[in-house]
Amino acid sequence: MTFLKELAEEMVQYIGDRRILNLIVGIKLISVMLDNGEMGVSNSFYSKDYNDPPYVGNIKGRKVEEVLNELINDDYLLSRSILMAVLSSTDRTLPVNEYKGNILDIFNKDEKICVIGFGISSLNVSNEYRLEIYDLSKMDISSLNASSLECSNLIIYSSSIILRIGEDIINMGKTKKVILTGLGVPKAIITFRRKRISLASKSYFSDTERVMRIVSEGGGPQSIAKYMRRYYYIP
Repeated sequence: MTFLKELAEEMVQYIGDRRILNLIVGIKLISVMLDNGEMGVSNSFYSKDYNDPPYVGNIKGRKVEEVLNELINDDYLLSRSILMAVLSSTDRTLPVNEYKGNILDIFNKDEKICVIGFGISSLNVSNEYRLEIYDLSKMDISSLNASSLECSNLIIYSSSIILRIGEDIINMGKTKKVILTGLGVPKAIITFRRKRISLASKSYFSDTERVMRIVSEGGGPQSIAKYMRRYYYIP
């Protein structure tokens, strides 16, 4: 079973009767607001052969559980993008095991660390860390095979999960230590531990209405950054 599907199935038990209050699909980001005020944000991707999926116009107001069950069986990139945003919105729990140090300290400095994501900004780290960066916005993703990457230590952005390569790496189960950034679901302990996630990050938003507006007007990660606080935690 894939990582996203396992995660969705584990979270169903905690969702209850929560409903989707609003969904905005922007050019760069997708934002989801639940009826309890919790919000999730993800990258927005769609395939070149994109056709309107059957759920278009039929998500707002529905139960979160129903939407999750529909999206986990649809492999369109847009569906995976919305699924990521919905999952990010389902758990407003503050992480109990917050990690406050340098996240790279969980790795040995003499081992290679692969960083995989879409549009990776410059990483402000010292040269003592051996980073190998795979920026999917500058690569032919179809030519990148998870089994060919010789990395057991990884920093995986949620964008790479949507684009499948990150999920494929996690599903292979050959990793030693993984930091997953952009998808934090503190209650999903079983899935995160089974998939050997060492650290995950959970984002909280100080002004959800402003973030929703930014997404609707085509804004990206840099535009919402000042309204977001990210916590790293140990699953």
